[in-house]
Amino acid sequence: MMLSPQADGRLLIILQIDHSRVAGAMVAHWGNKDFAEPSPYESVTVATGGHDSAWWDWEIKPTLDRDGKVVDYSVTWDWESTDYYRSPDELGRTWVDFTNRWIERLASRDPYAGFLVSMHHEGMVNGGFGYLPHMPDRTVDQPPAAAFAKRQQAFRAQLREQARNGGALPPYFEDDAVLRNWKYVQMGDQFAQILCNRHPFNSAAREKGAPAPSSGGAQGTPARTLKNAPTRPGQPDTTLSINVVDEVTGTVSPWPFDTDRLEFHIPARVLPRQRYERHDAFLRDYLKADQITVTRVLRPA
Repeated sequence: MMLSPQADGRLLIILQIDHSRVAGAMVAHWGNKDFAEPSPYESVTVATGGHDSAWWDWEIKPTLDRDGKVVDYSVTWDWESTDYYRSPDELGRTWVDFTNRWIERLASRDPYAGFLVSMHHEGMVNGGFGYLPHMPDRTVDQPPAAAFAKRQQAFRAQLREQARNGGALPPYFEDDAVLRNWKYVQMGDQFAQILCNRHPFNSAAREKGAPAPSSGGAQGTPARTLKNAPTRPGQPDTTLSINVVDEVTGTVSPWPFDTDRLEFHIPARVLPRQRYERHDAFLRDYLKADQITVTRVLRPA
């Protein structure tokens, strides 16, 4: 869940599964004269749109953290101190189990999409294979993270061998193509985080150098400058800059999409911002929370 503390004292929540759908829509529209669309288009788009669908196993009935606070996907908000920790750390084995289940389920429907989502989630624990410097490599000193990465590597090796099927490996399984398509998934994910993890859109929360969580800010999320954006095969990656215009609108430069305007209507819910003594009390607020729609518009700079 992506949490945005509101000025009225409430807490706005966008679910990871809805963030994931926004990411898929971003990559579905990726491509113009300067930017090639992903290939294979369907599998890369499905992977991006489903990269965080595993979270539904938890988000349908989410738990609280050890102190009775709502768990954010990147940090657990603490309004009394600057302490925070990532939700995979808080959820531990729960996160590992639902992520493994989802990757295998997706691969049974679309093996290449499952391959890319496996790579995406390994990147979540190993610092994004060196391409996501804002994320630590947890495999170095956390045995569960190292075990998760090892399992994903073995699973992808199995998918790759199945794709060979006694013949030549399909070109999209070659290392260069895999890396390129993984980058599409990262672009969708990071774009969708920027659109979904703050409300209103021009909130200062989650910006690099923002205040600590005790005053409404956060740490650990991508900046509004996205590096390693794929352009065209054989051409170097580029850097995309997102500029927030107002509470709803942002501009992107250079513009990588196939239309001159992207508009998203994202489901959200609003509930009290508080600690809970009992899990059932939180679930009651969560399940009956006011439902709203968050609008985001992107256009060329």
